[in-house]
Amino acid sequence: MTGQPAGEWLDIGAASSRLGLSRDAIRKRIQRGTLISEKRDGRWFIQVESDQDIAGQRPDAGQDANQDSDQAALVASLNDQIAFLREELEARREEIRRRDVLVAQQQESISELASRVRALHAGPESTESPETDASTRYAPDPHEGSQRPWWAFWRE
Repeated sequence: MTGQPAGEWLDIGAASSRLGLSRDAIRKRIQRGTLISEKRDGRWFIQVESDQDIAGQRPDAGQDANQDSDQAALVASLNDQIAFLREELEARREEIRRRDVLVAQQQESISELASRVRALHAGPESTESPETDASTRYAPDPHEGSQRPWWAFWRE
C-alpha cells in the first residue's frame, strides 16, 4: 500500500454503491486495471479516493459540463435530422400516392383503348347500336376491286 494515493479501501459491493457502478462493472475495471485494487483473503478491495462522489467523478471535473452540453447539442441535432427525415418520408409517400393515381388512370385508359381496338378489328357491325339505321352502314366501295395497288406497275 505504500506509494499509492490515500483513500478508503472498500469491497466490491461497497465500492459499487459508492461509485454508482454495478458489481460487474467494478470487476471489469479491476480486470482492465483502471481501478486501484488488491485481493485480500480471496476478496477484492478497491481503493476509492475520499473526494470521489457517487458518480465516481471528482467534483472538479469540468469536462462533465462540457460533455453534457455536447450531448445536448448532439441530441438536438439528431432530433432535427429525424424531423427532416420524417417530412421527407411523408413527401415521398404523397408522391407515391400521386403516381399510383396516375398509373391507375393510365391503366383505365389503356383498357378503354384496347376495347376500342378489339371493336375495330371485329368490324363495323359489332360497333353499331341496334338503333342505327341500315342506310348509315358502310357500303363496300364499287371501285375497290378495279383499282390496282400502287406497287403493281413494278410487276409489269
